[in-house]
Amino acid sequence: MSESLNESDEKIRRVLDHVGRDLDPSILIGGWATHLRVGGEISHDIDLIVTPSSRYLLDSVVESLTDNSVHLARKFRGEVEGVHLDIYLPHESKLGTRLKLKVEVLAEYVDDDIAPPWLLLTIEAHFVTKLAALFDRFRSEKGTKDAREVLALLKKGVDPALALRMLSEATAGPPGDIPGYVDEMFRLVPQLVKLSKADQKAMMRWRREWAQAALAYASPHTLSPRTL
Repeated sequence: MSESLNESDEKIRRVLDHVGRDLDPSILIGGWATHLRVGGEISHDIDLIVTPSSRYLLDSVVESLTDNSVHLARKFRGEVEGVHLDIYLPHESKLGTRLKLKVEVLAEYVDDDIAPPWLLLTIEAHFVTKLAALFDRFRSEKGTKDAREVLALLKKGVDPALALRMLSEATAGPPGDIPGYVDEMFRLVPQLVKLSKADQKAMMRWRREWAQAALAYASPHTLSPRTL
């Protein structure tokens, strides 16, 4: 007999607590990190960054552990009690096929008092990871969920200048692409999420703020000449 939704959710939460304790200290990312910050939907898998001091515990904690290398970036996959885990490693893993975020850079920005024993990325660093996910899979159901999470994080409060600085530090791409990423974000979210009138108004304000912050990364030829 298959598990009920509530039973499944309870199992995932139990595994989340178990993995957080057994791989302490590790950094929780993905949908669960969004949920712990702003509420809303939960994920049915767990994404995490292991720290150097917890990496050696993987074999004893995670079942069916496999080493995966994609586009020269390494990550581990495995299960705990049937719950899927994606595990990223500093200096070896990157987040996102487009943004290629360096895990070790993002791991410098953590909060340790929100969901102990888990560490969480700061809201700006976490926002950058959700942006990477949105860009990679916006045509899928998961991408629509990413867009909802991006909106929820914007509502919670993300400092655009700080988030874009973290993006410029972490991405393998040129900083001059950042203004385009901002434009793409504010194009995709309204396409994928039905916005209330209040949300639409807020999006217009956020777009101005983020576009202003992105000017610091604009290539000279992308800036409009000033009228004298």
